Amino acid sequence: MYVVSTDRDRDLLEQAGRQDGVVSRAQATRLGVPRWRTRWYVETERWQRVGRQALVTHTGPLTRRQLMWCALFNTGPHAVLDGLSALEAAGLRGYEPAVPHVIAPKGSRPWRRGGVSVLESRRFRRADVHPLALPPRMTVEAAAVHAALRAVTLRHAAAILAAVVQQRLAPAGALQGAFQSVRRHRWRKPLLAVLADVVGGAHSIHELDFASLARRAGLPEPDRQVPRFDSSGRRRYLDVDYDAWRVTVEIDGMPHLEVLQAIDDAVRQNDIVIGGRRVLRMPGLLLRTDPAIGLDQVRRLLIAQGWRPTARPSQRPNKRAA
Repeated sequence: MYVVSTDRDRDLLEQAGRQDGVVSRAQATRLGVPRWRTRWYVETERWQRVGRQALVTHTGPLTRRQLMWCALFNTGPHAVLDGLSALEAAGLRGYEPAVPHVIAPKGSRPWRRGGVSVLESRRFRRADVHPLALPPRMTVEAAAVHAALRAVTLRHAAAILAAVVQQRLAPAGALQGAFQSVRRHRWRKPLLAVLADVVGGAHSIHELDFASLARRAGLPEPDRQVPRFDSSGRRRYLDVDYDAWRVTVEIDGMPHLEVLQAIDDAVRQNDIVIGGRRVLRMPGLLLRTDPAIGLDQVRRLLIAQGWRPTARPSQRPNKRAA
């Protein structure tokens, strides 16, 4: 650590303390610290400069939050964290982007530097910026919508929205409300459907989806919600069952992502397998975003179990002995 020599230096360090050890050259100037002074800190290897504007008050590796501050300072005075970076700053885990995601208002002419994903957007609204958060960022609801719209695939977009709800950063209803501001986007309709699943009734909706998709794919007509008793004598229900081929498809809606529910589902599936059946798990999000993958797996397992795709899709097979 270097020795603080002036009150202005102390003010600058206090500012850095509120910003994870990062200040901008513009902030140093506003606090009355001359440029030669900050340059001396860098040249004597007490501080490090990152990009054009950011100054970090140490010379070691940067933390994720320090990278966020540097991205903001090097983008421009109107920039705030957006998308996955804003969600990460709010506490989302498992979706950290490779580089910070930053948004600026259309026409603000942000500086574009390497190592930062900058979006100059008409979707930027000051009302969507969190009033207190540091680093400055979009609200969780706005950031989740923007992250979903910027995702590479529909499945990834749906997973982001689901994760925000599952990790309790925002209720699904709030995300639905935020998504109403999106008027035109190729994923608007399917993502609204995903959010409707998250709000409630996902399980039964996905079962109906599967039945319709399987019928169009030429798969045999299954039985649904078939009652069976597990090893403890409790009545259970199989979501989708092809009894003639001893194949069961379990449709996983949003509640199945919870830890306790996942344990219960595992025990249930194990009982089914011990009883001599083959089980496939079908995430509801997969049905919403890329159903062909799941349907192909069902088709292949049915064929491996003896089904021959020659009958009409609506025709029920003659059941053979178990």
